[in-house]
Amino acid sequence: MKKSKKIISIFLTVILAVSLLVQAGNGAMASENPNQLDAGDTVEKVNNLNSLSTLVISENEAETVSENAVVKQSVGIQQAEKVTDNVEDAGINTGNETVADRIGENTEDAGNMENTAVPVPHADDDIVSDTIGNISWVIDASGKLTVSNVPTGDHHNAKYEIIDGYLHIIHPWHDYKDQIITAEVNLTSMPGVGVADFFFECSNLESVSWVNFNTAGITNLSGMFWGCDSLASLDLSGFDTSTATNMESMFHGCRNLADLNLSSFDTGSVTNMKNMFNGCERIQDLNLSSFSTSNVTNMSGMFRACNNLPSLDVSSFDTENVTDMSYMFDGCGSLVSLAISNFNTSKTGLMVSMFQNCNSLTHLDVSNFDASNVWNMDYMFSGCSSLRTLDLR
Repeated sequence: MKKSKKIISIFLTVILAVSLLVQAGNGAMASENPNQLDAGDTVEKVNNLNSLSTLVISENEAETVSENAVVKQSVGIQQAEKVTDNVEDAGINTGNETVADRIGENTEDAGNMENTAVPVPHADDDIVSDTIGNISWVIDASGKLTVSNVPTGDHHNAKYEIIDGYLHIIHPWHDYKDQIITAEVNLTSMPGVGVADFFFECSNLESVSWVNFNTAGITNLSGMFWGCDSLASLDLSGFDTSTATNMESMFHGCRNLADLNLSSFDTGSVTNMKNMFNGCERIQDLNLSSFSTSNVTNMSGMFRACNNLPSLDVSSFDTENVTDMSYMFDGCGSLVSLAISNFNTSKTGLMVSMFQNCNSLTHLDVSNFDASNVWNMDYMFSGCSSLRTLDLR
């Protein structure tokens, strides 16, 4: 009997020991989180957690990180919806940078990271798409760029870059400019940088359609179509330009543009028309009857290299405030006549190469020109090989 009790006691002791060992093992396993990041973890570990939606950071290594900090992953670490101000101090080692550094410099408000977001394809066959502030854009497989507003988000701030000596606004689709064939613009609210350089260097762009495009209040149209040398036709009759002040290089380099409708253009507030039509080599008819130029100060290179333009009516131009007329008609090789006797040049200081290479002009009346403030007339009539009469009285 005593022997039986001893056996039962040993048996119970063994069961109890086994039970304790199992519990201990479960406790140890429960304490291990394969997704937990500690101070020594690297970027590679973060990127390998493909299914990770929340980064669990060790309390000992990141006490300053909020419990609600949520970091989303899409192809590595791309953006964060909410990260606390002190996430930079979390101390997660990713080689030479912290996770906070990898997420972005401005993690204090990760909701405003739209300027650094990586474009993610909108559909399987799309080239690229993105949303930046209140602007959504996509380039589909056919090369169509669609730009439209989204309900929320701040006006986006584009980057700036100096190219060939000119400061340009670089819109986000500029990196894909060679893949843009057509465009549809549906904007009722302009981006913060306006539409200056909107299609800059989109050399393969063939057509643009405007859907609910509201240009009211816009001031800067400079370089909007600069370098769009595949555009053959452009209808801007729906544009409200009453507040525009800058049209510099708006159509600069549109070499194949033959049809341009500017019938509704109100230019009463414009001060800068420098290089506006520079390089529009194919255009043969340019109706500027709606133009008011009383506030314009710069017309330098305005019609430069419009070498297929046979006639140009600028009789309504008020040039009283223009200070720079250099290269204004330079290279207009097809112009056979030009009525500029109405030009007021009392404030003009530069007339360099103003009529240079207008080699079809036979007569030119500049008798009303006031040259009292002109300090440079170099090459003013250079290359005017057909000029027979020049009225300077």
